Amino acid sequence: MPYSVQIKAKDTSSNLSSPSNQVIVIPVDKMPPSIPSGLKVASLGMNKEVTLTRNANTDIDLAGYELAYQKYGARTWVTQALEAETTSTTIEGLEHNIKFVFKIRAKDQKDNWSNYTALVTAIPKDQIAPDKPTGLTTEPSDRSVYLTWEANIEEDLGGYQLE
Repeated sequence: MPYSVQIKAKDTSSNLSSPSNQVIVIPVDKMPPSIPSGLKVASLGMNKEVTLTRNANTDIDLAGYELAYQKYGARTWVTQALEAETTSTTIEGLEHNIKFVFKIRAKDQKDNWSNYTALVTAIPKDQIAPDKPTGLTTEPSDRSVYLTWEANIEEDLGGYQLE
């Protein structure tokens, strides 16, 4: 919003001069939004996912957020844009049993960015069991039995348990 500004001189007796010329000024917004608050890990999902929540920012010119995360100790961050109305987000496809760190910052409509929040950490888990083995067959032998089955194809398969 433009403003019209002029100035008058004032002496020690409070006498005012005629006004100066008028100038039009348009203030520039360089004030960043508030740093988001309340960032926390709300839950660890079933399959290598983390859900984060935070408090809603109350800045009137809020445009959105940027979530950044990385494997603990990594050099690069993965970033993801979030809508201004969003107070919860789920990050999927993470590696299980690896520590990740997360942070978030806010952006206003003039592209001013807040500082990032403090880091929060989470270790995603894989809580989905592998498919059951199929094609189990036996071949008896002298005081032993040979078992064969089709190999599972899950990339995180750790082995088999005979019962």
